[in-house]
Amino acid sequence: MGLTQADVARALNCSQQAYNGYETLKREMSVPDLIKLPAILGCRITDLLPDEVVTEYDRQRAADPRLQEIIDWWEIIDDAAREQVYDSARFMTKKHRR
Repeated sequence: MGLTQADVARALNCSQQAYNGYETLKREMSVPDLIKLPAILGCRITDLLPDEVVTEYDRQRAADPRLQEIIDWWEIIDDAAREQVYDSARFMTKKHRR
């Protein structure tokens, strides 16, 4: 995308040092920032995760246009709606792991 670390850090509303920590795995990124990152970088969330943790099922689900719709709306939905998304994701993660 031609973005610098400073560009991405600004988009995430964090310092360049903090973003560098995410890239070098010295800091853990919050879930809200991780959800924002694909829209900033023009990719899917599965593109950002290590291959050993992303299954083919995950890749197929990430291609779902409804996921992009959630990403696009994330900035304008309220905290209660975000919490519903988190709850749904937690439920589905537990269900899928069984």
